Amino acid sequence: MTAEATAWRQGRGALIATGLASALVQFDIAAVVIAMPQVQRDFGLDLAGFAWIMDAYSLVFAGFLVAAGAIADRFGQRRIIIAGTAAFALASLGCGLAPNLGWLIAMRAGQGFGAALITCAGLALVGRLHPDPAERRRAFAWIGTLVGAAMALGPAGGGLIAELAGWRTIFLINLPVCAVLLAMLPATVPPTPGRPDRPLDILTTGLLTAGLGLIVWSLLQRDWHAALVAALALAAFAWRERRRPAPAVDLTLLTRPGFLGIGLVAILLSVAYWSVLVHLPLYLATALGFDAKTSGLALLAATLPMLLLPGAAAALLGRLGPRHFLTLGLAIGAAGNLALSLGTGLTPILAGMLLAGCGVGLIQAQLSGLLIAAAPPESAGLAAGLGILMRQSGFAVGIAVLGTVAEGVGYRPMFAVATMAGVAAIAVSLRLVSARSA
Repeated sequence: MTAEATAWRQGRGALIATGLASALVQFDIAAVVIAMPQVQRDFGLDLAGFAWIMDAYSLVFAGFLVAAGAIADRFGQRRIIIAGTAAFALASLGCGLAPNLGWLIAMRAGQGFGAALITCAGLALVGRLHPDPAERRRAFAWIGTLVGAAMALGPAGGGLIAELAGWRTIFLINLPVCAVLLAMLPATVPPTPGRPDRPLDILTTGLLTAGLGLIVWSLLQRDWHAALVAALALAAFAWRERRRPAPAVDLTLLTRPGFLGIGLVAILLSVAYWSVLVHLPLYLATALGFDAKTSGLALLAATLPMLLLPGAAAALLGRLGPRHFLTLGLAIGAAGNLALSLGTGLTPILAGMLLAGCGVGLIQAQLSGLLIAAAPPESAGLAAGLGILMRQSGFAVGIAVLGTVAEGVGYRPMFAVATMAGVAAIAVSLRLVSARSA
């Protein structure tokens, strides 16, 4: 047996545990989306309240990504992924027992905090346990498959759970999974030393979270004074990060046109697809009268391509190069949103969701690799972190933007706005992304 194969076998238990933890975070996002019409009925929510349930999670997730990496380095990755899993479990229990909207939003924020710790510590842990580049690629590919399956099957699973046992069960079902992980992680993941000298900059995290949160607030409440304060908070965040000797977010990467272009594509894709996915269950319930189980099955048209297409996408990227590869996927996705904005019956709606799913299914799995390839080799970790931050920020703001449009003028104009976001991403790809393979 080769040394690489031996290392792979030795690290398999830890890889399974970290992979399941990452998949749990993604499954929870996808499954919760499908139960939102039930939550809306139980709590009498308007679209703003609906948006806050989703954005409380994504805002805290995005904001704490800045601090989570430093926390994992300071206290050790194993300790932090265990702590993140415990926090996610407790917050899930709080969501399942939530007596009112305020409590549910607060517990969703707690889930976002746990998810940020799991994501950052898990990525660092896999990198530490698989130092060989080929072995590391194999490990991340396996985790990517698990995460893709969780995202693809989450809506159908969530719809079935919500229909049979109610929306609270979607949160409570996390508890046995977290219990298994809390048993597996200490048994399979070797202790990782911490770095007590690693500084924690809570102010920077607070500025980012406050800035993103105020943007969402300003959109949902039409409060433009909040938008001004948000701009000041984000400017202070950028100023502070640029002057830190070891920044958590290397904003100088944005001066590289290729990195900036792929990052903007990731943000716009979060608006054009992921934020649309959040609103689709309410649209299906309103336009077609679907219950949670039927909506979950219908959403397979939009999510299964994420599980089926990534393998072919890698070969297609090599043939087309980054610019034309991204443009192709974005064009297919934009065509899907356009079909949704024009269609009124079941067939055009399913066709639109399928096209949108195929577009994101082609390019989503390759975005992180393209971002890392567009950065200097010594900045690969910072590039990956900044990429996650950009996608989560786009997701949070996109939910608010599309929710505001849907509440003001309806769902079909909302899909038209998503189409425009896709077209803007195509323009960015053609202008800034390299035509050569990375």
